[in-house]
Amino acid sequence: MTFSRLLRTLALLLVMGAATYLMISLVAPSSRRLVYGIDRRTGIVRTVRREIAFLPPHEFFLLSFDRRDDRGGSAQYDGVIRVFSKDGTPVAIEYRLCFGLAGGRIIGQSSLIEEGWNAWIRSRVSEAANGVAQQIANDDLISPGRGFDAQRDLFRGAVTAHLATSGLVATAFEIARIDVDRNAIRHVDRTLASPTARAISDSPLAAAPSSAHAWYNNNGAGLRGKRRIAEAEQSARKAIEIDPGPPAPYFNLAVILVDRQQYDAADAAFLQSMAHGLGAADRHLADFAALYRQRSLAPRAVALLIKGRELFPGSALIAADLGASLADAGRDAEAIPELERALALEPTSTQTLNNLGLVYANRNEYARALDYWNRSLSIDPRQPQIREVVRAVRARL
Repeated sequence: MTFSRLLRTLALLLVMGAATYLMISLVAPSSRRLVYGIDRRTGIVRTVRREIAFLPPHEFFLLSFDRRDDRGGSAQYDGVIRVFSKDGTPVAIEYRLCFGLAGGRIIGQSSLIEEGWNAWIRSRVSEAANGVAQQIANDDLISPGRGFDAQRDLFRGAVTAHLATSGLVATAFEIARIDVDRNAIRHVDRTLASPTARAISDSPLAAAPSSAHAWYNNNGAGLRGKRRIAEAEQSARKAIEIDPGPPAPYFNLAVILVDRQQYDAADAAFLQSMAHGLGAADRHLADFAALYRQRSLAPRAVALLIKGRELFPGSALIAADLGASLADAGRDAEAIPELERALALEPTSTQTLNNLGLVYANRNEYARALDYWNRSLSIDPRQPQIREVVRAVRARL
């Protein structure tokens, strides 16, 4: 009897809830986003504007938008696409699209559901914009003084016509910016500008296992490899306490202190390792600075390498890494003379030549950038990334 009464109560609550939802769905206004429900089988679009409505997710692919277009469109989307000019230069177009529905149906809804809205709409815009861009010379495309507004109109017309084939009406297509796609030029920046030194974090300095000092030094390196950083620091310090003479525990302690983000103490420990006779000190200093750069600490790398320049004025490695680190920190004006100095010390360094090209490209001095990259390719033609960026920039001139 009690169980039967409980079931009746639950059923009554369920009916009341459904009735309440139905009343709200049909009558009450809502501040919810604009929602498109695209029928997964037919592509027919149901637009939800003012009401709360239930669109079964197994039947409809749902799209919602935060903003509405007051000029007649249903929603708007901002984005950046990449196209290629007639000269082959990569060009970035920043745009805003407002759209409505043509006939209430999306053509090709299967690809939309698979790709997602952002990727789908970007592909439609890119297809149309590329068709226009590949008919326009680079200078005419990106220079405000050479028919820039006319190019906007060409893009608007092409995008509007192409979107119509997918069931959308572009009520507005605004171009905020057309410019050389610097990301396409700089995509090799991280690889080229970073020193090609060994991974210092994976190469602790070992000591011959013939004493307690050596045991603690090597144990500290092993503990660090297991990410037991606090214990690793204690072991390295114990090695120094037993025998403060050898450089290895100071060096390993410096790396451990970087892990602990105690950077001033890490620098001091590293300089102590040098004072105690660290071998190949200029290479180790460059490696240690690279460890900072790997952690996006370019200013610390620069400060350490400046000390390295004072200690090793004839080191091409220190000069090259200092120039690259200065460029990493956005200090191009200081990077150029340092990279030039590195090139004077080692004229056949393709890494330095490539970095000089990148710095000049960042300054929009493409002719000088090409000069350095061409010199680099004449030394080592097997650089596909450099060849790719040379092709893209050559059309810019």
